[in-house]
Amino acid sequence: HEVRGQAAILYSIGSLHVAQQRFDLVRERSATAARLFRTVGDDQGRALVTSQLAYIDRLSGRLATAGAEYEEALTIFRQTSDLIAAAYVLHGLAQVKLELGELDEARHLLSDALRLSRGLRPGRAEAQVLHRIGESYLLSGELTQALHSFEAVLEKVRRLGDPIGETYALHGIGVARLRQGELGQADSALQHALDLARASH
Repeated sequence: HEVRGQAAILYSIGSLHVAQQRFDLVRERSATAARLFRTVGDDQGRALVTSQLAYIDRLSGRLATAGAEYEEALTIFRQTSDLIAAAYVLHGLAQVKLELGELDEARHLLSDALRLSRGLRPGRAEAQVLHRIGESYLLSGELTQALHSFEAVLEKVRRLGDPIGETYALHGIGVARLRQGELGQADSALQHALDLARASH
């Protein structure tokens, strides 16, 4: 129990370093935490640490490494039936695929993530997946589908009372409207997003 506790503390410290964008420290703490979780046979803990490493590797541009880490974490989360964690990992893996330009693979992963996150409470996971789906449609120029995705996100985050989520959804709507040539609607959505962003800081 003492080793598991040490690993959990290192993971938590790593989470603080992620927020501070001290990725060097995250890698150091997370590598130690993963080793400790492996020692005590705690696969769930190891998967949490691995997904944290995948996140910082993606942000650092180490996409191949991040993809492999997300795959490893996903395998464990599926084995342990942790649907929320699996949905978030699928979401992260899809983002890696989007950044690599692999739109079809990203959409397949996002579809899996959406299926897992539907009905989970409070609904943030589903909203985030829908937002990423909207971004994938923007990338491929499928603006009507992008708009539908962002509008679905907006409805969900408003129900959740999530002003930050609402800001992102309105921004997505604004970008889609802008690219459709709907300048008035684009301006309205983007201005509303800006007002919300200012209010939440």
